Amino acid sequence: MKAVIYARYSTEGQREESIEGQLRECTQYCDKNGITIVRHYIDRAFSAKTDNRPEFLQMIKDSAKGLFDMVIVWKLDRFSRNRYDSAHYKATLKRKKTCNAKHKSIRKDKIEYVVIKYVKEMISDDDFVKYFTEMAYEAQGQECGELPMMRKQLADTEKGIENMLNAIQAGIINDSAKRRLDELEETKRKLELSIIQEEIKKPTFSYEQIMFYIMSFRNIDTNTLEGRRALIDRFVNSVVVYDDEILINLNYRKGAKRVSFKEIETACAGLDISSLLRP
Repeated sequence: MKAVIYARYSTEGQREESIEGQLRECTQYCDKNGITIVRHYIDRAFSAKTDNRPEFLQMIKDSAKGLFDMVIVWKLDRFSRNRYDSAHYKATLKRKKTCNAKHKSIRKDKIEYVVIKYVKEMISDDDFVKYFTEMAYEAQGQECGELPMMRKQLADTEKGIENMLNAIQAGIINDSAKRRLDELEETKRKLELSIIQEEIKKPTFSYEQIMFYIMSFRNIDTNTLEGRRALIDRFVNSVVVYDDEILINLNYRKGAKRVSFKEIETACAGLDISSLLRP
């Protein structure tokens, strides 16, 4: 199997070392699984919230040439943080890989219609809303990966300050010691501020507020691009296109659904899809 590696970092506190780490992890995975790497696509200082990334778009374009079988990423948010774009481009890559004279094909707008229809059915189900609400409510108590790391850095910094003060009290007083103490104090100040900012970013909502928010999507206008994008961004993890079916994965454990191309055609029969999915 031939693969390309896609790596990216945004301007949000990440650096060139982030790219090196992603490439290293992806290369190790390929080596372990006998996958041949044919190219790296790298976007530096580009957010995954937009698809306007030069190397990413070049990779999508190159996929049509059939030069590689798969795309390897260190983490799915390197691919896209926008659920709508992520689902679209994953379907594009999968379709270009599998469709040839011997395979069936399906129009993208029909896939989109069926995905939207499935999501609307799920959020109209009271049991689903209850389950999703409970999952989201419990998830509030789980810290993001950065907070524990910052708290550890803060503890290490405070320990360093304590050691410097002990050294000064022991008579080791020089410009270097004072400079180092000032650096540690500044690091501590920045870490404390960053921790507060991260905690503020994650407010706590009541069970009722979360349920109300989820149920509000029942009334969203999916005839508009904004409405469909909002629905997919909130509830769809990925859409994988196979030879004769699609796999819809929602953002919860029990949300996977397979839909055959035949079922898609049946669901769309007699409908003017272009009028239902206005841009």
